[in-house]
Amino acid sequence: TISSDCGSAIVRRTCGARPLNSGVQTNPEINMKTMSCRQLGGACDKTFQANSFAEIAEMSKKHGMEMFGKSDEAHLKAMNAMQQLMQNPEAMTAWFESKRKEFEALPES
Repeated sequence: TISSDCGSAIVRRTCGARPLNSGVQTNPEINMKTMSCRQLGGACDKTFQANSFAEIAEMSKKHGMEMFGKSDEAHLKAMNAMQQLMQNPEAMTAWFESKRKEFEALPES
């Protein structure tokens, strides 16, 4: 069975007091960081911006569900790989933490 959570990232966001795709509002004083679907284990170069890793992970999940709904072959393949990783909780935790550190190390835009 394929999960719709591929761990990919996307949906470009803007800073400001507008509601965002996740329903969260951002502080215009906070600089955002950008990551791509591919950087987060996905299959494309679509990018999105967030203030926190939790926000970027949620966008990734939403993008994964959208691509799952479209039966996008490349994303389905990435989702299968993520499902294999999830079979080993230690490996999944290590992967997730490495992505969190990668996010934290990014320059603010």
